[in-house]
Amino acid sequence: MIGIIGPAALPRHLVTRLHADIVSVLRRPETKTRFERLGGEPAVETSRDAYAAQWKAEYELFRKLLPEIGLKPQ
Repeated sequence: MIGIIGPAALPRHLVTRLHADIVSVLRRPETKTRFERLGGEPAVETSRDAYAAQWKAEYELFRKLLPEIGLKPQ
């Protein structure tokens, strides 16, 4: 998962504008083709809240997994 994260205090109107601009670019056929060539798929229908929930779920997964496989922060 790749996304764009800004400061917590970023004004809502800027978040809305950035989201709209980014989705506009991700919906372009040439952008989709480029993502596919790199093995990815742009998620253009992801809301701010949906992305935050997905990010938190992945964070928790790796927070639990890394110690289990013997990796430690450096």
